[in-house]
Amino acid sequence: VVRREIDVDVRVLNEEDRSIEVVASTETLDSHGDILKQFWDLTRYSNNPAVLWNHNMFESSPYSFGGAVRPEDVMPIGKATDVRIDAGQLVARLHLLKTKPEDNEKVIDALWRRIQQQIVRAVSVGFRPGSVTRILNEDGSTNHYELGSPEYPNELREISFVPMGSNPDAVAKSIAWERENLGRVAARTVAHDGQ
Repeated sequence: VVRREIDVDVRVLNEEDRSIEVVASTETLDSHGDILKQFWDLTRYSNNPAVLWNHNMFESSPYSFGGAVRPEDVMPIGKATDVRIDAGQLVARLHLLKTKPEDNEKVIDALWRRIQQQIVRAVSVGFRPGSVTRILNEDGSTNHYELGSPEYPNELREISFVPMGSNPDAVAKSIAWERENLGRVAARTVAHDGQ
């Protein structure tokens, strides 16, 4: 599963039902050097429209050292509704779990306060690329990859609030690993299609 971050385009924040409408994905060249084409298969996601905090990545949490993760660290923090393509962008309304003080949902309550104050302003999609097309420079080197196509749409798996959008310096290792693996997938796709 690949992940792509984007700064949140806040359209409507609803205090009453703890929801926010966001643009979750666009075709803008991202800091990984790739373009996520806005062709989506939303079938699987519509059956379980999970919203997570930071893709449930808790490797740096003191609770996950040695594999011990608290249940609340891996539970969804909300759900998405009205997930759709609108003007060539993936748009969704994200609903955070409604809580009462006695629920002790510190992560969700803290996150909602940060969304209200526009401190957390980024979301990220977790998805399986439907296809990978390598776009070359004139010298034959890789310019970028395009993920997804009308024939092979990307499969949305989850949408996460994240602390910040993609930063090339901060994610250099994951970018190198991902580009290597996208290259392998692109080679298999070309071989499969006979191109």
